[in-house]
Amino acid sequence: MIGERIRAGDLDLLNEERLIDFVRNQRWFGSKSEDIVAAHVLDAAMLRGEPPMFASAVAEIRFQPGTHELYQLLLGFRPDSEGWDDDRIGESDGFTAYDALADPELARVLVRLMADQVMVEAGEGLLEFRAVEGQISGEGLDP
Repeated sequence: MIGERIRAGDLDLLNEERLIDFVRNQRWFGSKSEDIVAAHVLDAAMLRGEPPMFASAVAEIRFQPGTHELYQLLLGFRPDSEGWDDDRIGESDGFTAYDALADPELARVLVRLMADQVMVEAGEGLLEFRAVEGQISGEGLDP
């Protein structure tokens, strides 16, 4: 089942063409003039296992001359039945993948992770959430 794959950090379900389109259209993507030949998720960590699911992924973007860049993507996953359409990356087996920062609920989860200084195991390492002292507070956030 797709939900179990996402919860396990298996994000190979993301369509490569849609992932390329998503990354290319982000203002933070610095290689807009380069010819992208491939994109895939190298590693991922689940940050929230129930819908809307939340994952942090490291995506490798490959270019024509054989070079590549790595990008951290914060991804949300909601059942297609919810009709989520903001910053959509694509859909697979009943779930919509999208930029998690477009989702106020997941943005609050991210702030809470930083405020609580949470550490999450990823496939190849550890993801640590930290805040500059006095800059982020968990006050007023939903649990």
